[in-house]
Order: sequence, then C-alpha cells, then structure tokens
Amino acid sequence: MLWLALYFPQLPLEAFTASSYIAQTQIPQVVLEQNRVHLANNTAISAGIVPGCSLATAHSIAPDLTHHERDEAKESLRLQMLAQCFYRYSSMVSIESPDCVLVEVQGSLRLWQGWQNIIRGVAQICCDLGHRQVSR
Repeated sequence: MLWLALYFPQLPLEAFTASSYIAQTQIPQVVLEQNRVHLANNTAISAGIVPGCSLATAHSIAPDLTHHERDEAKESLRLQMLAQCFYRYSSMVSIESPDCVLVEVQGSLRLWQGWQNIIRGVAQICCDLGHRQVSR
C-alpha cells in the first residue's frame, strides 16, 4: 500500500477563515487557547506576535488584530469535510486527528496517471477550500 499523508498546520486558524473573506485579507489573526496565542497567521507573525504571548500583548503589537478561541470541534468538522473530498482519489481515507488525513493511493495511480497528478489534484482541492497542506 502507498499512503499519502496530508498535514494541515494552519487548521485551527483555517477552521475560522477558510470559507470567508477574512482569509483573503492581510489582517493579523490569531487563535487563542487559554487566553494565549496558539497559532498566528503570517501577517501577525510578521508584526511580531509569537505563540504563547497573551491576547493583551498581541493586541498591543497589532491593534487591528482579529482573534478566535480555538474550537477543536470546528477543526474536526473541517478535517472530516476535507477527508470526504479525498474519496475522489481512494476509498481508503483515514482521519488522523487533530490535523492530518491519510489517503491510500496505490490503487489509484494508474487511474490518475501517476503520483504527481494525485498530489496536484489534492493540493488544488485544499487550495479551493482555503486550506494549506503539507503532503508526504
């Protein structure tokens, strides 16, 4: 068997922004967990916000900051939605919580004319849905 692993490093943030206009803007955004920055987008990181800092500190660095409380249930729903889309490439799809989906692609290589076409297709699905993935 040949498995494709898809890791979604920004899933906690993308769970809030993937289907909205805010994802397309350059507004600094963070996800909080226990009133601390858990994850920040590139704009927030460029401004100097780092994981672990308090919300007050993050707001002092970037007054126009948008913040979200981490919602693991929402993340799980997004991961399930993504996994459903990958059934296009295989009948064997497995969610590896909290931020990974595995897709068995051995049986699909000939149908999709190779590994690279599957990778491109999966990446396009992720992009269309507002997610950034790392594939292995």
